[in-house]
Order: sequence, then structure tokens, then C-alpha cells
Amino acid sequence: MIVGLAVVLPAARSVAPIRHGSYIWQREWSTGLRDAVRQTQAVFAEWVVLAAEIDLRNGGAPLLARVSPDYHCLRQSGRSVGLAIRVGPYSGSLDPDRPESGLIRRLAVEVLADARSQGVEPAQLQLDFDAATRQLGDYRKWLEALRQAIAPVPLVVTVLPTWLDSPEFGRLILAADGFVLQVHSFEPPRA
Repeated sequence: MIVGLAVVLPAARSVAPIRHGSYIWQREWSTGLRDAVRQTQAVFAEWVVLAAEIDLRNGGAPLLARVSPDYHCLRQSGRSVGLAIRVGPYSGSLDPDRPESGLIRRLAVEVLADARSQGVEPAQLQLDFDAATRQLGDYRKWLEALRQAIAPVPLVVTVLPTWLDSPEFGRLILAADGFVLQVHSFEPPRA
């Protein structure tokens, strides 16, 4: 499945066109997905592909699902490629010295190295984690440690609309190189 959305918004006074990126949020690369990438490559400036998912709730060992994107197909598209790591719901400690944080950092370094070994230089690493608003101060520490581990690759974080009013939001986004506001649904104006 390819889900399109605008990732980079121009400055208020800019007349540059909006660059559109697309998420490829699939664990399995099928012929249909490859065809869709080829058919839409002129529409999108970049792809952000799912590289791994982690479930830390397992009381025991974390559950990890690695994805093998079709790097050949992505290279042929001629578009920049970002990698995404999805962290499932987690309410435990976000201390950057905890094993969970170390696992995320190691995984990020591994998926970046994997892409490079396939001839793709990642344009960004995106961390998709829906932290509770009350956790944003601690989540910032996770991001700071991750950003340091993956440098110089830019770290982009997905953010939730409910975070925007938090006093911690400004400090959180400063710990990353960019962010994508996740809007899963909305009600159109009635007037």
C-alpha cells in the first residue's frame, strides 16, 4: 500500500511548489507494490519506507519485525528514500539508558547500514512512536540519543495533534531535524 501525503511544507513567503512524499508502509514487497512505485515515481519526490517495527510491551523479549524493502526498485525510481521505524504502544520508562532505547538505537544503525549495503543512501530516519503527551519530556531524551547515534542522517519524528499544546512540544521537536504531523482523520467544516 502506498499512502501519499505532503511531507515538506514551504515557508509562508515561498513560491516553491510543495514537495510530496509517500509512505510505503508494507512488510511484504509484492509485484503490485513494485508496479505502483514505478507508476507513481513522477508524482512523488521521496519515499519513506517501513524498515522495522518493534513491540516493547511483551513483558519479556521485545518483538521485532524487520522489513526487507526492495532497494533495487527504490534505486530505479530515482527518488530519495527515507527509512521508518515504528515503535508500538509503550508506557514504560523512556530513559535513554534503558535497554529499550539501546535496542532502538542499534536497530536504527542496522537499518541504515542495510540500505547503504544495497546502494541506497537514506535521506532520513523517521521514528514513528505515539508517546503519551505526559511522556514528551522523556521522549525527547530518546530522540536526542537516537539522533546522535544515526548522525549525520536526519532524524524525523512523527507527532500527534494532541502534542501541539504541550509545553514540552517545542523542546521535543528541537531534538529532531524535522517532524511530520500525523492526522489520521478529521471532520470537514460544516459551514
